[in-house]
Amino acid sequence: DRGVWVCDHKTVKTLPSEQELYMDMQTLMYYEACRLDEKLVKLLKGKKLAGVVFNHIRTKAPKEPQVLKSGGISKAACDTDVATYFETVKKNGLDINDYKDMLDKLKGNIFFRRTKIPVSETTIGILKKEIIATLDEIDVLLENTEVYPRTLLKGRCAWDCEFAPVCFGELAGMNVKGLIEEQYEPKESREEELDVE
Repeated sequence: DRGVWVCDHKTVKTLPSEQELYMDMQTLMYYEACRLDEKLVKLLKGKKLAGVVFNHIRTKAPKEPQVLKSGGISKAACDTDVATYFETVKKNGLDINDYKDMLDKLKGNIFFRRTKIPVSETTIGILKKEIIATLDEIDVLLENTEVYPRTLLKGRCAWDCEFAPVCFGELAGMNVKGLIEEQYEPKESREEELDVE
């Protein structure tokens, strides 16, 4: 736990695995950016960055379990946690001992998790090489105006990509020229953007 940790807060539908977090290139690059930022290095006063801390909170709060007509609490599957379940038991004046079997069923239902991922020089070195290789591929592809390989990520395109309608249209065999003209504006080149004050 010694050292300084780069912290990333996220709301998620389901909590990611630790392995997924080790492969979160974006946040690992935040770590590298912090490590190289001169102002931040001065603020750290000699302390080293140790890694990344992910704080994940589920987008849905734990649900209260259903109160049965008999006055008891339902033991059926419910998207809740231990605290919420037993709070409902107490609130209804019931004996907690009658619901002890729910502890094992619910202990894996987590709605907030903090995960620390230590970051090594090896990891950062590999990621930097891969980013540079990707940039080289982009440069080659920019010279070819006929083919633009797409990155299809199930579940992300609809909420994370402003070009999803064009991408889907092309894959469906549609002529997307009109869609592009109607919904998009040509962007200046990177060089022209940098000259703008």
